[in-house]
Amino acid sequence: MLAGISALSTTLARQLRKKGENASSDAAAEIAGLLNESLAQLRHLSHALAPPVERDSEVGDLLKVLARQFEHSFGVTCTVACPAPSWPLSSEVKVQLLRIAQEALSNAVTHGQADRIEIELRRTDGGCRMKILDNGSGIGDPVGSYDQGIGLRSMTYRAELIGGQLAVRRRRPPGTAVICIFPMPAETTDLESL
Repeated sequence: MLAGISALSTTLARQLRKKGENASSDAAAEIAGLLNESLAQLRHLSHALAPPVERDSEVGDLLKVLARQFEHSFGVTCTVACPAPSWPLSSEVKVQLLRIAQEALSNAVTHGQADRIEIELRRTDGGCRMKILDNGSGIGDPVGSYDQGIGLRSMTYRAELIGGQLAVRRRRPPGTAVICIFPMPAETTDLESL
């Protein structure tokens, strides 16, 4: 539907230009441009809603793909450190970690105006820790003042889904730290393997 409206706006812009109605033609061309930009954002959003997480996908590789997408889309520097070559995580855990990271990156860029973001995934005693650090303006003080939006609640909920906990803290120097600690399952059961 948006593509159709964009095409009609482009056609209208050409017809108005032929009639010498330059101001109206420019307005129609601007509408077409905005529609095309909206289409690109919609495509990006639809791809983000269904991340390609397969049973064989390594969580570190998935985080690196996400980091590259943010670098390309927002012109930020985003690094990923995941020293373990293989993590015995189910697809569900991978999806939740990817979503938490995606929300943290989005918040860092959109709200914090960060231009450098680091994602680190490490094993800890009895579990794992994903830490996302940015150099943005930092989450507001107190953190509870930001609880009105669904982003932080969504990240907390996703951490709880995988048996974990989430902490969001202001950093010094300025920036925000998002930390998700979750258990490493002794043996992962994945529906695709049944």
